[in-house]
Amino acid sequence: MELELKRIGQLIAPWGGTRTSVEFFRKYREAFEKVESKVHSLESFEISK
Repeated sequence: MELELKRIGQLIAPWGGTRTSVEFFRKYREAFEKVESKVHSLESFEISK
């Protein structure tokens, strides 16, 4: 996952400069973590049933 995020950052960097790619990177990562935590809570919910 880390590698994938770095690759995305590198794809964006040439166009938007480093600051924008860092901002995007942060937003992308936050969104990913939210999805991941939802998946985890769903998994634990399924197990507890």
